[in-house]
Amino acid sequence: MKGFYGFLAPANLPKDVAHKLSDAFRQVLSTPEVRNRVVAQGADPAFLGTDGFGGFLRAELPRWTDAVRKSGARLD
Repeated sequence: MKGFYGFLAPANLPKDVAHKLSDAFRQVLSTPEVRNRVVAQGADPAFLGTDGFGGFLRAELPRWTDAVRKSGARLD
């Protein structure tokens, strides 16, 4: 099982704004201070960008939806 961090925004967010935010996150993640902190917490810092992260979520959602359904887990 892998964990991940990501940022989500409303679906109607203008693409230029999404790309501007994505670039800012990429810049921050590429600083040695932030990279070292992420690694020290046991993570492997990887930047996927807006399209890459969207694709990752689309690929993972069916798998985890099925896992939750099979587990019988429910929200209280």
